[in-house]
Amino acid sequence: MQSDFELPRKVDVDMTYRFVSALPAQTSTPAGRTVNAYSTGDFRLGWQPSGRIGISFVGQNLFQPQHPEFGGDDGPLVGIRRSYYGTITWTLE
Repeated sequence: MQSDFELPRKVDVDMTYRFVSALPAQTSTPAGRTVNAYSTGDFRLGWQPSGRIGISFVGQNLFQPQHPEFGGDDGPLVGIRRSYYGTITWTLE
């Protein structure tokens, strides 16, 4: 599920929610750990103070500190962590 709002003063708010079901075929060891179902969300707040400059703040995978997404042959489950970052863009005209 995704939403995108354009607010006054050139402010954008984008939100994404996603659910991933369990992946029992993705095992990490012969012991058979599987990737469990999870839900998570992303958030972006952006501002365009001028026609050429944009500033945004993003948070990804916000519902838990980390979650496994897939497993390797004999390797461990690969985990994805919560993350935050900001961007500044400048466009040449």
